Amino acid sequence: MQSVIALGTVILDLIVEDGWIALGAIGALVAVGVETHLAGADESLRDLGGPLLFVLILTLVVANLYGAGRAAGRNRAS
Repeated sequence: MQSVIALGTVILDLIVEDGWIALGAIGALVAVGVETHLAGADESLRDLGGPLLFVLILTLVVANLYGAGRAAGRNRAS
């Protein structure tokens, strides 16, 4: 039970700290889980879950850095 509470606390902290990345990461994890489940017995498709998760998370981080850079540029120009 304590591990479930700890997991909930960590997820809540992520959402409060940077909600978009946290929600996107949870969405990416769910998408990869669904893809892995739907792959069934096909090992080659199941093995794509890890690289797919990596690409999705990397895309989230790059998009967040891009947005933060643009916001910093706007603030600097003001």
